[in-house]
Amino acid sequence: NILENPDTNLVINLVGLAIQERPSFFKNIFTDLQDFRARTGRPHWIVLDETHHLMPAEWDTPFSSPSPHSLLMITVHPDQMAADALAAIACVVVLGKSPGERLEAFTNSVGDSLPSFEDHHIQPGEAIFWERYGGALPVRFRIHPNRSERRRHRR
Repeated sequence: NILENPDTNLVINLVGLAIQERPSFFKNIFTDLQDFRARTGRPHWIVLDETHHLMPAEWDTPFSSPSPHSLLMITVHPDQMAADALAAIACVVVLGKSPGERLEAFTNSVGDSLPSFEDHHIQPGEAIFWERYGGALPVRFRIHPNRSERRRHRR
């Protein structure tokens, strides 16, 4: 019922669940979210952090998202994600050191070839964006700095 109000944002934190319980919980809630989205057009965005814990490589449920361009999947381990979920990814953003290695880990996981680009060392506040389809080369861009402190994995 909380999502019935279009002005409401919702965050569901699964850190309190054991890692092995997260895929099952996620499967149920994601199905409900997609049904709700089909009925109302909301939520406009779904952000999945630590996606490799929600849809691990051994995930046996076919993955589909009717709105893949409004689904953000965040992971540092694409090699540990379900193949169906990886196949649904249209754009990749890489942060941190060795962006070429990170892009290569992704492309190896999905069976793609890494496009030819200069593997620049990106500076703090920069990232690499790659649109997977259409032959586009990865591009570097600047990120607006945080205005607040973030604490991850807090129970």
